[in-house]
Amino acid sequence: MATTKRRPAPRDPVSAVARARRHFDRFTGDGRVSMSVPEWGDDTGTPLVVYWQPFTLVEMFKAFGDEGGEDPRAFAKIVCRKAEGRDGKKLFSEFEDLDVLVGHADQTVVRRLADAMMRSPSFHEMAAMLEKDAWRLAMHRLADRLGKTIGEIEAMSVADFTETMAFHRIRAKEEKKK
Repeated sequence: MATTKRRPAPRDPVSAVARARRHFDRFTGDGRVSMSVPEWGDDTGTPLVVYWQPFTLVEMFKAFGDEGGEDPRAFAKIVCRKAEGRDGKKLFSEFEDLDVLVGHADQTVVRRLADAMMRSPSFHEMAAMLEKDAWRLAMHRLADRLGKTIGEIEAMSVADFTETMAFHRIRAKEEKKK
């Protein structure tokens, strides 16, 4: 009686874990998520824009610990740990600012910000956000053309960014004429 060898099923060239990592990497470093907080605006009325990178499961556990969300300070901890300015620097110190966010800040705002931070956008949601934000989309296009990260583009002065964008627009028109 002849035995037949079964061939293993062809393996997907990109594993599920690689796909999960690729999805997360889209938002870290050069693709942070942001939210405008008008209630925390400056004296001119310009809202505070808070940036963050998506949560990992480890970070989520550290924020909520064993209490499973029963810690009344959990949302303020999330804001302290994740909130960054445009430059990537932390906006709040958990040691110095946690009590202020817990007892002397509008809890509706703290909770709304923490909720947004815990809910990372999907690829499609991020694409929709980019399509609505012409400035951010232009930054991505320039980063792509120059082989740079969004962080490097954000570090440019507005004048340098605008001039570089203008240069590439002129260059594209010249190439179309050829």
